[in-house]
Amino acid sequence: MSRKFAAPKDKPVIGPPQALISRIDHLHSLLRNLPSALPEDPSHSLYNFAVDPQRLEDGGYFAAAGHALEISFQTALLAIRGRPLLFTERGRHHDALIPGGMDRAAYHRCT
Repeated sequence: MSRKFAAPKDKPVIGPPQALISRIDHLHSLLRNLPSALPEDPSHSLYNFAVDPQRLEDGGYFAAAGHALEISFQTALLAIRGRPLLFTERGRHHDALIPGGMDRAAYHRCT
């Protein structure tokens, strides 16, 4: 099932930009290939990559996905403290960046 992505009312719905898809795919690779000493897909993950439907409607996919990443990685707090991003787990939690539970093939067809 192909699903359209919401966008601001004055913009056409075209799905996430290819650059963002590439970055999400890169993030996927990084999270899947972190050291095996880190927990894999813990049930109580610190990462919540879910895209906020209201933010998706208001600002489009790029803004909504960016916001989900900022919250999950706490980038504002890291910047204030002058600390680098530290991964505490690995796995597939970032799949929530793909809206509506789409499979990856459907996600790539929307571009």
